[in-house]
Amino acid sequence: MLSEDKFKTMASYKISVVIENSANYISEKLFDSISSGAITIYVGPKIEKYGLNENCAIQCKPNARAIIK
Repeated sequence: MLSEDKFKTMASYKISVVIENSANYISEKLFDSISSGAITIYVGPKIEKYGLNENCAIQCKPNARAIIK
């Protein structure tokens, strides 16, 4: 599905799963999810390493079982 306004589209979901492409940086995907108001399930580098509050997302290990749990 192509969205003309990703923020409007994301705001209609209660949960957002963000999986980073690299373990070395945080992309805009995390910030987009947090700003949408959805519960953010995050797979990527430790967010507190980048000065963010660890409670802004639920951080999971990079495997399907951890994400589902």
